[in-house]
Amino acid sequence: MKKICLFAFSLILGWQFVSAENNNSCYFVDASRGFFINGSTIVMSRVEMDDDPMVMSVKADDIRVSMNSSFTVSLKNSVEVNGYQFDISLPEGISLTKNSNGDYECSLTTRYTKLYNIRTVITKLPSDIFRVLCYSLTNEQINPGEGPIITFPIIADEHMAAGSYECSLSNIYCSVNDGRSLHLDDCVFPLEVMPFLMGDANGDGSINVTDVMLIVNHILGNTLPVFVEECANVNGDNRIDVADVMLLVNMILNSGNNVPSVALPATSGLEAVSTSANKVDLRMDNMSHYTAFQMQVQMPADIRLLGVELAEITTGHRIMTKEIGDGLYNVIVYSLSGENFNDTSNGTLLRLMTDGRAKDLEIKNIQFTTPSFETVIFSDVTGTTGIEDISSDEIDGIYYNLQGIPVKVPQRGVFIKDGGKKSFK
Repeated sequence: MKKICLFAFSLILGWQFVSAENNNSCYFVDASRGFFINGSTIVMSRVEMDDDPMVMSVKADDIRVSMNSSFTVSLKNSVEVNGYQFDISLPEGISLTKNSNGDYECSLTTRYTKLYNIRTVITKLPSDIFRVLCYSLTNEQINPGEGPIITFPIIADEHMAAGSYECSLSNIYCSVNDGRSLHLDDCVFPLEVMPFLMGDANGDGSINVTDVMLIVNHILGNTLPVFVEECANVNGDNRIDVADVMLLVNMILNSGNNVPSVALPATSGLEAVSTSANKVDLRMDNMSHYTAFQMQVQMPADIRLLGVELAEITTGHRIMTKEIGDGLYNVIVYSLSGENFNDTSNGTLLRLMTDGRAKDLEIKNIQFTTPSFETVIFSDVTGTTGIEDISSDEIDGIYYNLQGIPVKVPQRGVFIKDGGKKSFK
């Protein structure tokens, strides 16, 4: 009896078995064709279910280079199943992960009611194919239905090129209670390998203010399931703290473009309003729906952005601005305490101070973060509304700064006009 069981187990896993009694060799040939026992051929059952076929499918998560991911196998079955086996084919550079004992890892779902009675064995065949065998020691069953049955952690080698790779399950067999072995169609599924982006704390392929808020909330003790700790450790010191936040903020400020790699529908609702010759208010409704934002401000030729300030929407947010060239400014606003914005009476979110009329300014790459850490894209804002003409009262002559450079509309500081100094507060 032990010899028969050992042979059956060896057959499924693809091992060679040698009979000690007659010294005749028994070889695993192919589950779809059969195998030889002492010269006799035994063909495995290949029962097809035409009316209600049994189907195995796979849902794979995107995987980042040098980071763990997973894929989940689901089963649609109209009859009770008490075991299954299949071969997993993965591209070179991607492998199942191992536990501390050196065994390949997997986790079963609750479609088996008594998981402690289930055994799962995974072996790697010479052809770099992983063979999976799952069976019950007490005839436990997967009841009829549809849903996940098993999940496999995987990892991509650090030298793996980003792209889409084809993977498959083949030689799929399910054992049912009447003793039949049902052969299922192969399952082919894609696996997307994404490049590793330091600072991409949510793994969406883009570095933006949402990643900043995820790191801030992780520091505050609110770690979300999408949080990718390896990417959040921006400075590589194996700690995630405010230093990583500041480094990430500076990465965003110094970047020319931070548009998410995933196409998101753009929403409208932002308006740039000129309130004077040298002030533009950015207005929007429902500011309390958001907790942070970033954008780029493109100034018209010969007009400079002198400063940016928040309206009275919060006391806990920080604002940072940096010119990255040719009148293009990056602006980022975030909260170290994870606060939302407060709505204002006239909807003013942000005020831009310029050294002249910025009627043709452009605000683009506008991204807001929600309290649930979703990125919301806003449509670009081109041009301003509001005053059409600048009265002579607003500019009453030519001012010069202390370096002798003409200034159309002076802001804070000391300026020279008509040979004398004048201070603006």
